[in-house]
Amino acid sequence: MKMRWILLASLTLMLMLPTVLHAQAMTPEEVVTAMIEAEKAGDLEAQIALFADDAVYSILPPSPDMPGPIVGKDAIRARRAGIAALNAESTSEITGVDGNTVTTLSRYADDELRSLGLEFIEGIEEYVIQDGKITSYTWTMTDESLAELMAAMPPEALPESGRAAFSTYAMIMVIGGLTISVGLGLTLLGRRSFQ
Repeated sequence: MKMRWILLASLTLMLMLPTVLHAQAMTPEEVVTAMIEAEKAGDLEAQIALFADDAVYSILPPSPDMPGPIVGKDAIRARRAGIAALNAESTSEITGVDGNTVTTLSRYADDELRSLGLEFIEGIEEYVIQDGKITSYTWTMTDESLAELMAAMPPEALPESGRAAFSTYAMIMVIGGLTISVGLGLTLLGRRSFQ
């Protein structure tokens, strides 16, 4: 009788073990890998499930359609659905893991970029993970892609003069790029002054 209980308890434990192991939070790298796979599959809900309820989502430099960070799953869902509607394609490769922060190099293309003659643009993605969820996501365009995008932008005509003007989008991108560069420069100066 005692042997029967031991066998029953062992069998129950073996059946429950996969559930217990699955219930543990994924590592930051596993979360980002799951995001990359969900993007490849075009599974929007699988992507959104990886974000914390109050996650912050940022694109740098800012653009006219996203001038600042957005917060929360609903806003992120709307943003990513809009991206999908542009026949977006992206590939990402994990380039670094530092504690709860995972960095990737990503290539992104959509119909708007293709209409400008660009095959893709590159960006650095930074994911901050807490308790198996993305709490912060920042996509920062590389300097090379920013220059290519600016060069591909068509000039806008001013109604008063008919002359070509610097694109508003390009201006925002230049200001964003300069802001990032100045911020990095000040950070480096601050570090040197403390040494």
